[in-house]
Amino acid sequence: MEDETIKGLIELLLLETQAKGRNGKAYVSSLLSALSAHYIQNYSNYRDLQDASAKSVKIGKSQIDKIEQYIKENIGSTISVDALAELVFCSKFHFLREFKKSVGETPYQFITQYRVEQSKKYLLANTHSMSDIALLLGFNDQSHFSRVFKNHEGITPSQFIKQYST
Repeated sequence: MEDETIKGLIELLLLETQAKGRNGKAYVSSLLSALSAHYIQNYSNYRDLQDASAKSVKIGKSQIDKIEQYIKENIGSTISVDALAELVFCSKFHFLREFKKSVGETPYQFITQYRVEQSKKYLLANTHSMSDIALLLGFNDQSHFSRVFKNHEGITPSQFIKQYST
């Protein structure tokens, strides 16, 4: 079975070679691109591999649980992406991509959301000062904590206390 498209593109490349590149590099480049695209589309399993890769998520439930546990245990300190990637035995970049696929947000967003949720519990319990809460949950300082809290909740920690405390 002959492929007329490939046959035609090769004939054009041969003619261009015989004409000593009369139409220029851009023409030859476009012929080669067309030939490559046609070949990949019709004769390789590239698309199947791409689809399979997109569907496969390498970080499973047990690994997410392990990451969550690590975050809970280390919430007061700096949590690096490198440390999280090491927990699930993969590279930093692979971890970032697969975590986002699995969880729907980046590790930074996930950690920040967890910190804000924990801070609400502390604020409502009224057992710690805001600066203590900031330090307990790994924020740089009270100002940073207030800024992040307001970005997530739309109100400051003080407003949250007034609004939700009984």
